[in-house]
Amino acid sequence: MTAALFWLSVKTFFKKLWAWCKKNWKFFVGAAIPIITLILLGRKKEATKLLERVREDHKKEIEAIESAREEERKKLQEANQKYRKTIEDIEKKYKELSKDLDEDKKQRVDELLKESEKDPEVLTKKISEILGFEIYE
Repeated sequence: MTAALFWLSVKTFFKKLWAWCKKNWKFFVGAAIPIITLILLGRKKEATKLLERVREDHKKEIEAIESAREEERKKLQEANQKYRKTIEDIEKKYKELSKDLDEDKKQRVDELLKESEKDPEVLTKKISEILGFEIYE
């Protein structure tokens, strides 16, 4: 009976191992490629040259990624500064235009007050149109 339990546990272990291998197959392929390359080449000098070339290519790739990242960071900072400056300019223009509009509205209201002193309903209606308010009685 104990032998059957032993083989059952061994079988379960290998099933779990197989499931793990299927999930992590990239690890095995990544490890197998350099090993197979070294075995097939059989020459230590050529293998070391190949590995050295792979390392150099990897370093160049990392440098290219880092330089692209730095360039992207600079562009992002420039865009952010441009955005802030544009927002400031828009806010300044808005303040100037709102002052001008407020003065224009004040002048129109004063003119309306002078024109229609005797009819408060017409005056109320025109002022609400100028200021953009709705007045309910």
